[in-house]
Amino acid sequence: MINKANSVRILIISFLLVVSVWVCASAVYAEAGSVRVYLTMSRDGDFVTGQDGTVMAHVPIDVSYFDLDDYGLGRFKRYEAAPFDEGGGYINDKVVEQPTLLHLYIKALEQYYLGRHMTADDIHSSAFNFSETISSPTSFYLTQFWGHDENFMYFVNHEYPLMAAGRGSTCDYILLYDGYEIDVASYTDWNFRFDGAFSAFDRSGVSLEKGDSLTLTLTGVPTYGSSEGETIPPSALPDEDIRISSDRGKTWVDSGETTDSNGQVTLTFNEAGTYYVSAGTDYANYEFTAPPICVVTVDGGSIDPPPGPGPDPGPDPTPDPAEELAKAKEKAKTELAEYKDPSLYRAAQQKDLSVAVEKGSAEIDAAEDKEGIDAALSAAKATIDLIKTDAELTEEERKAEEERRKEEERKAKEEAIQKASELLTQVSGLDAGSYTAESYKAVSDAKAALEALLSKEDSASTEILAAREALEQAVSGLVQMKQNTLKVTRKNKTFRVKTLKKASKSYKAVTVKGAKGKVTYKISGNKKSRKALKFNKKNGKITVKKGTKKGTYKLKIRVKAAGTALYKAGSKTVTVKVRVK
Repeated sequence: MINKANSVRILIISFLLVVSVWVCASAVYAEAGSVRVYLTMSRDGDFVTGQDGTVMAHVPIDVSYFDLDDYGLGRFKRYEAAPFDEGGGYINDKVVEQPTLLHLYIKALEQYYLGRHMTADDIHSSAFNFSETISSPTSFYLTQFWGHDENFMYFVNHEYPLMAAGRGSTCDYILLYDGYEIDVASYTDWNFRFDGAFSAFDRSGVSLEKGDSLTLTLTGVPTYGSSEGETIPPSALPDEDIRISSDRGKTWVDSGETTDSNGQVTLTFNEAGTYYVSAGTDYANYEFTAPPICVVTVDGGSIDPPPGPGPDPGPDPTPDPAEELAKAKEKAKTELAEYKDPSLYRAAQQKDLSVAVEKGSAEIDAAEDKEGIDAALSAAKATIDLIKTDAELTEEERKAEEERRKEEERKAKEEAIQKASELLTQVSGLDAGSYTAESYKAVSDAKAALEALLSKEDSASTEILAAREALEQAVSGLVQMKQNTLKVTRKNKTFRVKTLKKASKSYKAVTVKGAKGKVTYKISGNKKSRKALKFNKKNGKITVKKGTKKGTYKLKIRVKAAGTALYKAGSKTVTVKVRVK
């Protein structure tokens, strides 16, 4: 659809139709008057037929400026606007009295859909309905047009136009000039807005002599540009079948020709007349394609079919009140029946919808005046608005499931945190010195990882449980350190004075066995003993110095084994006595 809304309404944005760059870039506006534009309308890949039998393919329509107040649409008047590169927004309250696409819509509906004057009462009908909530100047959002829902788009001069960089415009903004070509395409399949395209020939009107050949180039512009807010250049459409009509689109025949790899096709016309050239209705390049149109006149045929007669501007005859009331009731009941598409609802809600429509129709029939009809219609619509569509129910179910999963995760995480905390308390009581360094490092690393997860708000229960399991495995893999097997024996000795008068004497005073790790010694004793005795740390011998006098000498020797990866450090202290007599 050609409507603009904020970022919350992404689907609405995807239907925006925007004003062309070169129109917005100009601050010069035409004088009020009539312009002739060409309107092409299609539905599901083929041209729409008006109520008078006109096939809406390149139909010329003369549009003059008129006051939108007459239709209750005064707030959507076109004002002078800033250039494209300055955002295109309105800059003052000076009305531009030049037809817009909104004027064309009204004119086309009067001539080819309603077959009569359109009034304010026709607003919010299946012919023309817009969202009062979403719509605002330069953001006009149609929800129904020409009996179709909001799934439609339009192109201006075969391209997706822009109001400003990345921003679109709507029908109330686009100014019309002589020769403008407007393509309006609608589809029942909503993938059209993402996967569809507008196709067009390089010429929309050609005059030939009998026997002349005509080469046309067929290109397409994808519809997804509307959601991107950008104009996408056209590209060639190869392998498309070309069809021709000699009765202004009422019947078609296959030409037997197909566009080549460059999207080109050559046709020859041997008979005088007016011919419509198009493609489809099955398309090779895009499943959802707005059809192209080229009107070919041969030897004096008319390119333009005569514009529709338009509504009679004269006064209507005085209506019969009872007849008018009956018409109003039928119109209200039709509007109510078309208010919602039952296919959008589930079976149970379709029943509710049917009941609401039936009840509302009965209340409309029972109304005694126009006000009563309007009140009954509004009340019925309000009731229907409370019936939830399949999409709304699906969204509610999705949210409920999401909440259920969140609650499950919250409980699971709470339980996981409790178990993790209990394990951390146990691990905190472990003595690092009682285990091998390697095995305890694994515990320390796993403990740190678990604590880090517990400190994060967005950690998942599965992450916490996995980290807890890793810590459990690390604890189960702890290797206890063994006691050092160090054994120390000492030997006391007695020497005679006369022996020491001649020379010093040595003997093996300390023997070390079973030590795990490097062995070191620490020697202590009184000054007298340390002067008389010398301990050799390499071989454990004590040397009694020459000339040592009588007495008892003691050395306290502390032997230490440093330990290994599997054995703790250990130490033994012995006191060695040497007696001299």
